[in-house]
Amino acid sequence: MSNYPIGAIGESRAIIWTVTQLPLGRWAVPVFLMISGALLLNPEKQARWKDIWRYERRMALVLATFGYAFCLMEQYAGTRQLSTELFGISILHLLSGRSWSHL
Repeated sequence: MSNYPIGAIGESRAIIWTVTQLPLGRWAVPVFLMISGALLLNPEKQARWKDIWRYERRMALVLATFGYAFCLMEQYAGTRQLSTELFGISILHLLSGRSWSHL
């Protein structure tokens, strides 16, 4: 799109770009994760529930940590001041799912 503004491109071209490029690009990340996960799995090793629970706890901890950090940064960017109130609001946003979409 050569970084032209929408008005210069024309509304019809912008709609075509959105309709064609977004669906074509959104499948790539999940497919990449599934293929790389399948390639990393060892078919000879048996997965036990204890191991799965351990990995899920680690992932939840990492997602909660980074999700909270992103929520806090978003709150700070909106107000340009750091207060104790922002820490609580960030926790509420994290728990209610009003964080960044990739988290």
